[in-house]
Amino acid sequence: MIKLDNIVKLYSLGDNIIRALDGVTLSIEREDFISIMGPSGSGKSTLLHILGCLDLPTSGAYYLEDVDISHLSDKEISRIRNQHFGFIFQAYNLLPELNALENVELPMIYKKISLKERKEIAKSLLDKVGLAHRIKHFPSQLSGGEQQRVAIARALANNPTLILADEPTGNLPSEHGEEIMEMLCQLNEESSTIIVVTHDHKIGSYAKKLIRLKDGLIVYENEITERFSAEYVSKIAASTV
Repeated sequence: MIKLDNIVKLYSLGDNIIRALDGVTLSIEREDFISIMGPSGSGKSTLLHILGCLDLPTSGAYYLEDVDISHLSDKEISRIRNQHFGFIFQAYNLLPELNALENVELPMIYKKISLKERKEIAKSLLDKVGLAHRIKHFPSQLSGGEQQRVAIARALANNPTLILADEPTGNLPSEHGEEIMEMLCQLNEESSTIIVVTHDHKIGSYAKKLIRLKDGLIVYENEITERFSAEYVSKIAASTV
């Protein structure tokens, strides 16, 4: 589905050049559930942003369904991002002036789906995440876990090829974080492809495959054989320091 070939991402910091990614090659297949982990500054969020076309690589090739999209126009990249990717962020990124239903509708407005159809889809998705009774509530009236469930519904609005989650449980108490991860597991069982960036070994263990980054390089990539075991993921982390 997605292939990254020797992706490099450079940033200028004063007179210094920072190599956020230093030649990453990676393949993602349909129905994968991948956790990306690594120490602070290892390139996790940079990799996620490039996968979601929120940022462009300095060099290397990005293939989506065997088409190199690395050098497309901003307009084409925006279209691909809206149609193929759903995003879940640590800070939820809900618009405070919109209620839950309207926040979920938002991606469908950009896709020019009719008002009637997008309201029906948004209601169905909020019901799917257990918030059918909260559709008229604004973010300020929702708990952190409820806000993140709205964000998950919004990520699903355009039936994305890939769901990308950046520290999706980072602002939540542990029990609410586990609820969110169980929800992502269920979506994966229903054929969604999911990538989660996290620093939390427990959260990382929910995935089926673990990728560890260090200094912009992949230093570990393998199936997770002991799902839901934070200790197992911790051992892998210790062995790749």
